[in-house]
Amino acid sequence: MSPPSSIRQKITLLLTLSGGGAVLVVCLVFAIVDHFEARRQYAREFGLQADHLGSSLHAVLMFGDARGAQQALDAIESLPHMMAARLEDARGERLAEVRRASDLEFPVERVPEQPRYAGRFLEVGRSIDHDGERLGTLILMADLSPLQARSSRLMIIVLAVFALAMVIIAAFARTIRRDITGPIESLAAASREITSQRDFRVRVESTLGGEVGQLMRGFNEMMNTVQRQDDELREARDHLEERVHARTAEMQEEISRRIAVERELIRARDAAEAATRAKADFLANMSHEIRTPLVGVIGMADLLMDSPLSAEQMDHTETLREAGDHLLTLVTDILDFTKIESNKLELEVASFSPAQVCEGVRRLFAPRAAEAGLEFDFSIDPACNGLVLGDAARLRQVLTNLVSNALKFTTEGRVVLRLEAESEARDYRTYHFEVTDTGIGIEPSQQQHIFESFTQADTSTSRQYGGTGLGLAISKRLVERMGGHLRVSSELGKGTRFWFSLTFDVTEPSTEPAVS
Repeated sequence: MSPPSSIRQKITLLLTLSGGGAVLVVCLVFAIVDHFEARRQYAREFGLQADHLGSSLHAVLMFGDARGAQQALDAIESLPHMMAARLEDARGERLAEVRRASDLEFPVERVPEQPRYAGRFLEVGRSIDHDGERLGTLILMADLSPLQARSSRLMIIVLAVFALAMVIIAAFARTIRRDITGPIESLAAASREITSQRDFRVRVESTLGGEVGQLMRGFNEMMNTVQRQDDELREARDHLEERVHARTAEMQEEISRRIAVERELIRARDAAEAATRAKADFLANMSHEIRTPLVGVIGMADLLMDSPLSAEQMDHTETLREAGDHLLTLVTDILDFTKIESNKLELEVASFSPAQVCEGVRRLFAPRAAEAGLEFDFSIDPACNGLVLGDAARLRQVLTNLVSNALKFTTEGRVVLRLEAESEARDYRTYHFEVTDTGIGIEPSQQQHIFESFTQADTSTSRQYGGTGLGLAISKRLVERMGGHLRVSSELGKGTRFWFSLTFDVTEPSTEPAVS
């Protein structure tokens, strides 16, 4: 059986099941209660009859009068529904008995004082006593047909009441269907018509009150809104093509304008890149051209210093030599920076010892540190004495810049150059380089800009200590080109720490002298 699909069928089934089930349960409960009450009342009446009869048999049992006992039991045949009776003496011997049917059998076991239902009979026993002495026992058996007849009549009444209740429920369900399912079915029919025909002018008649009437009126109001929106949509659709053409023309014009702007930007970018390349080439060429005569000037100054000069001439020559060295350093920084910016810097790959590079830097700056009254500590891990492949000159340039800055910005205390082995494998080694000082330090707000081009800690630094601000920028880019990251930590007035780690491929030991 398929489940009900329409709301009419569902409401009918719900009312029938709920109402009919409730009535049926009430009727069954009433019938069961009445049945047990009738049994209790029947047993009570039968027990009273047994008590009355037992009291009349005292004398018969006391004198053992069997004839009198039989006459007393024969008298109970006139009692309705009494089927059998039996009187026994104190020894359990039958003294008299009456049976309306010859096939009736008295129970073998002792019949209890309380009435007992056994099959189609009600059995009850009474012990007859005198002054505490048992004289005999009376056993009675009654027919249960009155109770069965009563139960049959009650079931007929229950069925009649149930049928009447079902008729009433059916009438109530018809009323419910008219007041609830009718309007809902009207709404469903209207929805189907609107869906199939796209006609938003469909309405439902609303004459009811309550929630159902409100639902129907709400449906009509919703359809009014939908119809207005549909009319507006139809009107908008009528003018949509015109607006689309207009907007398409505007977009084409905007696209053309943007294409023209993009072309101008491309031309400007190409021109800027060309100018940058030209500037880099110019700076590289000019730096090279300037460095060539500077080397000659410095060389001639060295020759003059080796010749016999007066004290004043020697002082002038030393000043010329220092100015030339300083200018050569600036030109070299600009040349390296332009190479890096134009991506023309190439790293060499040769066998060298990082420990010897650090030793060379120490020897270079030890006299300068001693002259400034500073301690220049040098720490090399013994595990760093092997040969690796890399650009020793660029590594020396980075360490030179870091140590030179540390000495420049430290007035007292010490500068430390440290080399440690971080990790080692069969094919590569990783070294940790570190330069620390006890100088003026760097403010936290300036540490993130310290590696930018032409930048120093503050504007007063360049005036007091000199420099172009390119040393750290070049060092950072060189370290990155070699596969590392140059980092800094500093505390104002307590010193600065620069460190980086580089990984080099391992080379076999060579008999040739290592690059230092």
